[in-house]
Amino acid sequence: AKSVNMAYRDSGKLSSRELFRADQFVKIGEGFNGSTISDENAIKKGYLGSSVVYSIVTRIARGVSSLPIYIYDKTNGKEIKSGEVYDFVFKPNDNQSFNEFWEQLVTFYTLTGECYNYLDAESIGFYKGQQLVLPPQAVTIETETNSIFSKVKSYKFNDGENISPLDIDYVMHVAMNNPSMQGLKTKNGLSPLQSAQNILNASNNVEIALSEYFENRGVSALITPSNEDPSMPMNDDDEKSIWSALKRKIGGAKSMNAMRFSRRALNVQQLNASSTDMQTIENKNQLTKDLCNVFGFPAMLLTGEQATYNNVKEAEAAAYNNNYIPTFEKIAAGYERKFLSKFGNYSLGIHKEKIEALNPSPTERANQAIKLVDAGLITPNEARESIGKEVLSDKEMDSVKPKGSNVTISNV
Repeated sequence: AKSVNMAYRDSGKLSSRELFRADQFVKIGEGFNGSTISDENAIKKGYLGSSVVYSIVTRIARGVSSLPIYIYDKTNGKEIKSGEVYDFVFKPNDNQSFNEFWEQLVTFYTLTGECYNYLDAESIGFYKGQQLVLPPQAVTIETETNSIFSKVKSYKFNDGENISPLDIDYVMHVAMNNPSMQGLKTKNGLSPLQSAQNILNASNNVEIALSEYFENRGVSALITPSNEDPSMPMNDDDEKSIWSALKRKIGGAKSMNAMRFSRRALNVQQLNASSTDMQTIENKNQLTKDLCNVFGFPAMLLTGEQATYNNVKEAEAAAYNNNYIPTFEKIAAGYERKFLSKFGNYSLGIHKEKIEALNPSPTERANQAIKLVDAGLITPNEARESIGKEVLSDKEMDSVKPKGSNVTISNV
């Protein structure tokens, strides 16, 4: 315990300096004793207390809310572009746009493992009611009995002043899998941060340590004259003059990568960061990756490491396929079951063809078409059609080329 270098600021009783004493032990996280992280703590220690978690959750929420979503009739597959059900979906309430509403919904879902959509319609009718995102930390699920077989009886919303019962017919609750016995009984979801409490606390500690480090880092070099005459030591005025001249000549962004010459011999001692300091910085990068993995979010999009064009595009495609789209589909299934079913046989879909990250660029499509022609699988005219070009009347353009004929863009 005495080897712990950084401690979690649980009680506020420690000063900033005491936090980093090597002989100070403070409980780092709740994960060691298997306790459950509450929705409130997931928000306070995660979203509000960690820049990394905030960045991950915000990117996921915005990624989902910006999907090209549409509503269609499952009976005939026809997209719905106006009418009662369209307004219900795309105009959730008077204070939020569709994107804002879904961003808030997904933020709670990603962070706490569950989200609530309440239809405030008791006085004005179901079809004209306004949808409101309820904070999970303020909602209590009332079940008939304390059993995993029990059904949900009602919901209670506590805003800090009043406790209001909510009819289950007007509440959409979507939750991540919670395999614990308590979770199966209460029907609550499980926050991804449950398994990452120690990683989260360590990441927050590193952020505090780096803040302290850069705040107290000071100068990066000491400059002293190397041939000073002992009989004529440098006085205060000399030191101030030299410091002013040095600052004027070599200080500031304008001197970046520039060269300066001195008529006097000088000693320069670099004050480099210690190995411990550098390890702290490296630890932050690794903890950021660990938190990204917990949320299933590609770390490259947050850290920028190995950020070549192809790598970034692959990471963006992975974010859509492994995170944004599955998250939307999970919430959309609950939305359809609770609300859209009241209007008819409707469903929410995604225009995946409009997502740039999931579709090849024009150059990539052309190269793919050329490879298919070169493999003898399609004709040049079929390749031209696939990339949006006009079909040519030349007969050869309607003939499959011999495999390995090295087709070029000019041939297509």
